[in-house]
Amino acid sequence: MKALLLKEFLLLRMYKVWFIMLIAVFGLFGIFVPYASLFIPLFLSTAMCGNTNNDEKSKWTVYSQSLPFERKEYVYAKYISAFIVALAGVVIIVVTALISSLFRNPLFDIELLFFLCAVSVGISLVPLSVYLPFSYRFNSQVGGIVLVIVYFGAMMFLPVVFLTCIMDELLGVVHTISTSLIAMAVIIAVFLLSWFISVKIYEKRDL
Repeated sequence: MKALLLKEFLLLRMYKVWFIMLIAVFGLFGIFVPYASLFIPLFLSTAMCGNTNNDEKSKWTVYSQSLPFERKEYVYAKYISAFIVALAGVVIIVVTALISSLFRNPLFDIELLFFLCAVSVGISLVPLSVYLPFSYRFNSQVGGIVLVIVYFGAMMFLPVVFLTCIMDELLGVVHTISTSLIAMAVIIAVFLLSWFISVKIYEKRDL
């Protein structure tokens, strides 16, 4: 399992230049506009999807059958690494929000922080929760098509979300911590359900 997790993170090194650029640009921009930093977990999620596509292109899924681990461990590694990446996105959001509070408001807005963390977790885990089961059931191309549809649908509502967030901030609307925690719990539940489905699919898949 440790070797599989290491493989996932080694594959992410291909995107290290993009990581540095995005953290530098959106992290800095996020200090003044907190919602801008949400593009970072979005990219992290997309990079994780790219790992699965690379596995398929390199025939890793076939080669891995000769290695001494069960099929479900391969899926476990994908989901565990995705969760770790999601946590990394949350850490970036928290650090950006803390720095932002120094410039924008001396009083730290804990409700806004929890709201941003909930959105970050959703951006990181929901796309993967959709992509991986379709990728395992069919192939990464089908999973990619479904993911694009999800992204397209989300993009249609994104302007509304950003406008709502801006209006809430201008009007002083408070995002309650309990609502954010409930949202994160629902997202994690969807993620775990996707994990369970992916394991069942991959164990029966003809490689």
